[in-house]
Amino acid sequence: MIFFILLAALLLSRAPFLNQILIGEEGSFAALVLSAVPASQVTPDGMPQMLIGSIGEEPVYYPFQRNITPYLLIEKTAGAPLRALGVPMADPQQKTIAARLSYFAFFLVGTAGLLWLAARSWLGVAITVFALGTPLALGASIQPQIDGSTGVALVGLSCLLLLGSSRTPSKVALVLAGFLIAMGRHELSLAFGAAALTTLSLQWMFKSPFRRQIALFSTGLAVGILTAILVSPADYAMGYTTMGRVYSTPSSRLSAVWAQFVFVWPVWLLMAVALAAVGWNRRAILKDRPEIILVSIGATAITFGFAISGWSGDGFPRYYVPALVAFAYVLVSIQRYLPTLPAPLARTAVACFLIGAVVNARALAQSWVSGASITSIPGVSTLAVRTQLAATATRTRADGTIALEQASLWIYHPRVDFIGADMGAEGARTLIEERYPDQLGRLSIP
Repeated sequence: MIFFILLAALLLSRAPFLNQILIGEEGSFAALVLSAVPASQVTPDGMPQMLIGSIGEEPVYYPFQRNITPYLLIEKTAGAPLRALGVPMADPQQKTIAARLSYFAFFLVGTAGLLWLAARSWLGVAITVFALGTPLALGASIQPQIDGSTGVALVGLSCLLLLGSSRTPSKVALVLAGFLIAMGRHELSLAFGAAALTTLSLQWMFKSPFRRQIALFSTGLAVGILTAILVSPADYAMGYTTMGRVYSTPSSRLSAVWAQFVFVWPVWLLMAVALAAVGWNRRAILKDRPEIILVSIGATAITFGFAISGWSGDGFPRYYVPALVAFAYVLVSIQRYLPTLPAPLARTAVACFLIGAVVNARALAQSWVSGASITSIPGVSTLAVRTQLAATATRTRADGTIALEQASLWIYHPRVDFIGADMGAEGARTLIEERYPDQLGRLSIP
């Protein structure tokens, strides 16, 4: 019963925001499920690509420059039924809701196991309600992007395979958990690969009996990486180029972390509590369930990895959400190794997490009342975005130019020529010079 209550709460908390206008790159990622013809059917390499514009009523695509498997997963699973139902031909509002729901479905796949495990104790319920009700988790769960969708699905399922049972996971579960991690961002593979090596080192340092769990997980991780490379070697290689470009961007790491703190503080809080609980019980956990150490370190590596990147993106730090979910899994599953908490302490912990959940709910309610975006460019007026897109469409149709505008323009104003603003002025100019040289004079840069 508690599981179904938690599930209902998860669904209802997202419902008020499903019709928020898609902003920025959300329009590009929504195309994976909303384009009438899948991108993989028209691109030269037969792989999904990012829709970054439209010229002459034809979509303009650009490589994702990442491990392509998450994008394939979205296009082939969530995209297929929406196309079969004719959603690409629906009105913009219906398409918006359908896009957000399709990405939310992946989030639900990754967190359903957490809800099931959490329902066994009030502390687990409080931790989960707090974690999944944060503005970070709620926004990312309905955002057409890969971090809160396939990222959470892959990490969440891996955590469930590793931590979901009170017994040591089976060999198949361990290998599959590693394989699933490798299907996501490069950063996930790097974080959990480092976590596996660190866990093995800790087992040696504390003279813990060696078991095959970490080796089997690492085998699955290696097989998954090889599979992702074979699916599209070019995309996988470009993924590391993209990472290098992000990490070499001049910026203040501390300033970026501080700017994102209003969203990311729950991740740091759960990380501190999880690491403290694991550290206090490290010998028992290393001996019986080193997978808990593995997930804890993997989630920590994800958190610090993105923190030191200095990358601010569109202002919404969705990259941390897989780590948030992983820490929640750790805290819910580790309770069996903790000494019995005194009743007053247990009640205090439950109360603190529930108070945090109320704080989260209040912030989200304010965003809903004010019509502020809770995903890309958080806090911006969604009405202002809608007005801006309409004005751009009217002007572009009148003067016959190619607008530099948000990539979601194609959903709300079809048959308008544009290049996504995320390309930047120079990027847009270069792209048109290379692909549409006769159209260069039409590019309108505000």
